[in-house]
Formats: sequence, structure tokens, C-alpha cells
Amino acid sequence: MNDSLTGPGVLQIVACVCFILGLKMMGRKHSARRGNLVSAAGMAAAVAAALWHADVGLTMILAVVAAGSAVGATLALRVKMTSMPELVAVFNGLGGLASLGVGWVGLLPGNDLTTASQSLSVASVIIGGIAFSGSLVAYAKLAGVMKSAPTIFPLQLSLSAAALLAAIGLGVWTLAADAPLVPAALLAAAAIGLGVLSVVRIGGGDMPVVVALLNSYSGIAAALAGTAIAQPALMIAGTLVGAS
Repeated sequence: MNDSLTGPGVLQIVACVCFILGLKMMGRKHSARRGNLVSAAGMAAAVAAALWHADVGLTMILAVVAAGSAVGATLALRVKMTSMPELVAVFNGLGGLASLGVGWVGLLPGNDLTTASQSLSVASVIIGGIAFSGSLVAYAKLAGVMKSAPTIFPLQLSLSAAALLAAIGLGVWTLAADAPLVPAALLAAAAIGLGVLSVVRIGGGDMPVVVALLNSYSGIAAALAGTAIAQPALMIAGTLVGAS
């Protein structure tokens, strides 16, 4: 049997099928709950595939998975339905942060990625950073932590444009640098700042629309990161989220 159809390969196929079926089922009210469970099963398969050949010790893996599961379950059980938009914004932001992390690690020395793959990693860091910080601002506005009215100040659009240009420039510097740690860190910081600048100027009443857009951003960032490191499950899952 082909190696791609054993072990992690089979798990990635299972994950992709679950993601597609789960998304389709969540499009209908009567099957949405089952779709959520199917998607969760797909995520479990994807995590198992990623950890199959991981160099991290099993104890560390189980500890991290247990901690994340405990936090997620606690939030899901305690949140009120009226606060669901805020919860979605937070989880969406964490998805953007995960994509930023995958892309950022791909830029570090020792990964042997091609220039094309590193360029995709740069794009993943930028888009993931925007999704992360923008989603946190959306949460703050929805939860009343920040005032819901748009935050407008002089030269705001110019500053946002400067942050975008800085992120692009830092991305080019990261690709060209022999020691990319510093420019990669600055790249992530610029992307996070751009996300904040982009969302603070939008009113709280429009936050559900913003969260939907940022959710798409996090999916695109995941797809780019998956393409950079050649992980089909991440590519397909990210594409589905980005398109939906």
C-alpha cells in the first residue's frame, strides 16, 4: 500500500471528509448539531495526524491537548447564547493566532522551505495576525470592554496604510535575511497592529459582519500555512472556512 494511504495520510483524508460533511450539515438547522460533532471528529483526526511524527514528547502533547480541551469545554458550557458572538470572535482570533504561529515557525532557519513556501508563510503571518488582533477588538466591542462606537483619530487611514506597507517590507526582509528571527518577529507585530487599526474604526453594530470577514481571513491564513508546509488537511480546512 502506498505510504500516503497509511498512518497520517489516512487520518488527513478522514479529517478532510469530516470537515466537508460537517460544514454541509451545519448549513441546515436539523443537522447542525451533528455537523458540529462531525467537524470536531475531523479536527481530532487532523491533530492526531499532525502529532503522528511529532518530535515533542507524548507527555507534553497530552498535557497541552488536555489544557486546551478543558478551557474550550469550560467556555462552551458557561457562555450564554446571547454572548455567542463574543465567543465566536475569541475562537476565531485563536484560529488566526494558530495560523500566524505556523507561518512564523516556517520562516525560521532549519525548516528547508522553498522561497515560494516561505512567501506563503509570510502571507499567513500577515493575514493571521490581522485575524487575531481584529477578532480580539471585535470581542471587546461586543462584550462592552471597549466602547462600541467607531474609534476615529487623525491620520488613521494613513497609519493603517503605513502598517500594511511595513508588513510587506518586513516580509521581504524576512525572506532575504540570513537570520530571520528579528524581522519575522517585527512582521508579526506589524500584522497584529494592522488588525487593531482596521477594526477599531468600525462600530459595534457591524461587528457580526466583521467577525464573519475575519473568520474568512483566519481560514485563508490556515490554507496558506497548510500550503507552505504541505499539509492537505490544513489546506482543505482553511479553504473551506475562507470560502464559507
